[in-house]
Amino acid sequence: MTIWRRIELRKLFSKIIIYVCVSVLAVFSSFPVYWMVATSLKPVEDVYRVPPLWIPDQLSTVHYKRVIFDSLFSQWFINSLIIATVATILSIIIGILAAYAFIRFRFFTKKILFGLVTLSRVLPRAVIIIPLFIITNQVRLVDTHVGLIFSYLAITVPLSVWLLSGFLRSVPKELEEAAMIDGCNRLQALYRVVVPICKPAIVAVAAISFRMAWNEFFLGLVLSRTNARPLSVGLTFYEIEEIADYGAIMAASTLMVIPVLFIFIITQKYLLKGLGEGALKG
Repeated sequence: MTIWRRIELRKLFSKIIIYVCVSVLAVFSSFPVYWMVATSLKPVEDVYRVPPLWIPDQLSTVHYKRVIFDSLFSQWFINSLIIATVATILSIIIGILAAYAFIRFRFFTKKILFGLVTLSRVLPRAVIIIPLFIITNQVRLVDTHVGLIFSYLAITVPLSVWLLSGFLRSVPKELEEAAMIDGCNRLQALYRVVVPICKPAIVAVAAISFRMAWNEFFLGLVLSRTNARPLSVGLTFYEIEEIADYGAIMAASTLMVIPVLFIFIITQKYLLKGLGEGALKG
């Protein structure tokens, strides 16, 4: 056997090992999603069956009907949709302006402020929940959409600023200067020149910010009561007297995943480019 033949066999063997590992990892990571959907479609008597039924013998929509028509699921869903959408839009606007200021301007506290923004990304929820509750309670915004929106900005804005700052560093100043020579002011140059160039990063940050706000549980649990309760908190109400209605929980969880899944599907071509360039250049 020639040396080239050995090299080709080694490459083939390496590819097989990689494909097998990736396939095992894909099955392992996707199994919880399959189990969630499968359980939501099982009849009531099959949900608590021991040993569990891995593949349902028959499909039933009884859990979906109970979730949609016999609970406050629609109200929780609308609350989460409003809160997550508005929080995402504000996060993008604030993130672009703050990142642009950090990259293009020089001021005395620039490094300190950017360090605080970076540090706030790793702070646990327990650290910020008490001051957020005190502030929202004093301004009477507890259990309101506005209170939850501004509270969620505390976790979405730092990520937006960090990622967009890394991407803005790659935008040449000469493009903005040329736009300002043509009559644009700085904000117009930002909107007409910089924002279109940063579109992949903006879309990626928007998708991640929406997911963070949509799935946030701790802030929603503490800062909401009944009117503005998000869907992530509403899922806990399918447990009655320490007895969990697993069929309803899985059905509601499946419906909760759909908006995030839809957003990531339509933005997937921007995600790798936006996150990769933003992280590497940051």
